[in-house]
Amino acid sequence: NAVLAFAISSLKVRHIVVLGHYGCGGIANSMMMPNPGSDSMMPNQGSVQDSILPTPTAEAAVQRWIQPVRELYEMSLRPEIIAHREKAKMEPLIELPGIREPAFRALIEENLKLNVKKVANSRVIQEVQQEPEQDVFIHGWIYDMESGRVFDLGVSVGPPGREVPRSPFPLVGSSQV
Repeated sequence: NAVLAFAISSLKVRHIVVLGHYGCGGIANSMMMPNPGSDSMMPNQGSVQDSILPTPTAEAAVQRWIQPVRELYEMSLRPEIIAHREKAKMEPLIELPGIREPAFRALIEENLKLNVKKVANSRVIQEVQQEPEQDVFIHGWIYDMESGRVFDLGVSVGPPGREVPRSPFPLVGSSQV
C-alpha cells in the first residue's frame, strides 16, 4: 500500500500496470505438487515470532510464495485448468509445463486477473477513487517471453463511471494475437 500511495500522491501516477508473463516459473511450480518435507506452511507466518524461528529452507520459502497460486489452480473453473488438474490426478507432473501448455497460460491469466482485483480493491485505490480529480486506472497486461510482445488481458479498471483508456496492445485471444 505504501508504494501505491507514494506513486499516486507524490509521483502523480495515473496508470498502474500489473504485468504477468507467460513462462512464469512460480506459476509453473504451483501446478506441481510440493516436494515432500518442503513444509509450505511455516507456523506464525509474518509474526514477530518468525524472526526468532530458524530461517526456512529456500524450498519452503518458494512453496509459501506460490501457495496462493496453487490454491487458485485448485479452485479455478477455467476448462484448461480443470482438464489439467484431472490429468494430474491420474499422472502426477514430474516436470514443469511447457510455455505453450494451455493450462499453464490460463493459470497465468487467472493469477493476473486476481492481482488486478487485489490492487483495485486495495485501501489506497479505494480512497483515491473517492476523489473526483483522481483518475487512476489499473491495467492487466501479459508479456510473452517467446515473442517479446505484450498483450492486454482486457481486465483494466478505473474510477466508477469513467471510461478506461484503450490499451496500445492487442487483446489476449483476439485475431491480432
